[in-house]
Amino acid sequence: MDKQFKPLFEQVAEKLSAALEAGKSPFQRPENRLSFTKPFNPSTGSTYHGMNALYLAMQNREDPRWMTKKQAEENNLEIKPGAKPTLINFVKNSDMQAVYDDHGQRVPDENGNPQVKIVELEKPRIANAWLFNGEQINGLPDWRVEVGEKHLWQPLTPPERVENLVKESGAVVSHGGNESFYKPVADTIQMPEKESFASPESYAAELLHQMTHWTGHESRLNRPTEAIHGSQAYGAEELRANIANLFLSSEMDVPYNFGKHAAFVNNWIRLLKEDPFEVFRASADAQKISDYLLSFDQKREMKHEAAVKPDMTKLQKGDEIDYNNSRYKVLEAPKGKKLEMENLTTDQKFRLGTSDNLYKFLLEAKNNPQEMSIDQQHDTGEYYDLQEETGNEYQMQR
Repeated sequence: MDKQFKPLFEQVAEKLSAALEAGKSPFQRPENRLSFTKPFNPSTGSTYHGMNALYLAMQNREDPRWMTKKQAEENNLEIKPGAKPTLINFVKNSDMQAVYDDHGQRVPDENGNPQVKIVELEKPRIANAWLFNGEQINGLPDWRVEVGEKHLWQPLTPPERVENLVKESGAVVSHGGNESFYKPVADTIQMPEKESFASPESYAAELLHQMTHWTGHESRLNRPTEAIHGSQAYGAEELRANIANLFLSSEMDVPYNFGKHAAFVNNWIRLLKEDPFEVFRASADAQKISDYLLSFDQKREMKHEAAVKPDMTKLQKGDEIDYNNSRYKVLEAPKGKKLEMENLTTDQKFRLGTSDNLYKFLLEAKNNPQEMSIDQQHDTGEYYDLQEETGNEYQMQR
């Protein structure tokens, strides 16, 4: 059968087998950077998943960006003359259909164009898409800048992220000895001491690899993990783990090291030649592994965001707010008591209750700093000279 009529999984299996034999697969190919960069679409901002990600990574392109011709045109980009697209498959759960009236005529929209609607398909179906690589498109900026910016906002180093991921997961990790492995019966990971690794990044990469096997436990993703070392089943698990490690390397910015996994190459070649659909199953499982582990990193990010995100429903310790030609700072905000405040403009300290009008105006200014401009403050007719306040609403502290 001609190659172009073969199912994509067969094409991927053949290409991966040939690349493994030549030592040029994504697992083995030397990179000019430590971590693997997962193929992504710069138009949508999404990464490609599963077998598509693996297949695109095997196209010998330095640029990890891929998009359709239509997406390029929508972004005022030009496909280079003579460029040939690369095929991927995706699951289609809905479709666009024309809208007709009772007489079988197309219904126009408000602009006179034929209306269309999105309908859910009874059964998902496989659809094709043809993609062009960033190297085949004129007008794109350097991909290294876009990829580099992806990790700039991270408050933690890659090794710290991995260790936090493991902590969030609850995985049990023991240290000692010279080998690293996952023990299915005990459901624990064994690692050498950190000091025995060449760098914190190397330790993190190996720990992340063992975590991919940890996901196979019956209480998690439930994959066979107790196969005999060297068996085909053992090689199949390692194939999944290595593809997952490629994906995780990109997301966590940790190095990917083929290293000792080279021993499985012949096993993988035989497996893919005997059952080409295995590349689809392995890639799908690898994506599940990657998504499962990254969910723990996302939990950490959510906790971090909650910790640093200001509570806009009340004044908090450390808040500094501009209001009525003055800058106020919350020194202390004890629960159930008045706040310790300072007018930084006049160096005056005072206590402020949550029922006081000034508290309400400061909270409004905190939530809407642009709206609470000087002109608007004058419009309210509200002025506060702390030295002229009467009663004990504001108690001056000298």
